[in-house]
Amino acid sequence: MLVPESVREAFRCRVLRPLLRLLRGGVTPRRLAWSLAMGIVIGINPSVGFTSVVVILLAWAFGLSQIGESSFAKVLRG
Repeated sequence: MLVPESVREAFRCRVLRPLLRLLRGGVTPRRLAWSLAMGIVIGINPSVGFTSVVVILLAWAFGLSQIGESSFAKVLRG
């Protein structure tokens, strides 16, 4: 076993399950990919509170999944 069980379970809970919920909810893979990419780019920004506003505005402007973006921005911030 290369990765400890606790790390695998955390990855499943914080990353895989939310992504699967989005896909099962009708979000297209292309839209989800764009949402995740934007969330990663915005999540790297260290400004507290500012990232949430930017995520919501960009998701609304591009018609992307706000849940996908905010979840990945949240994962990157810890």
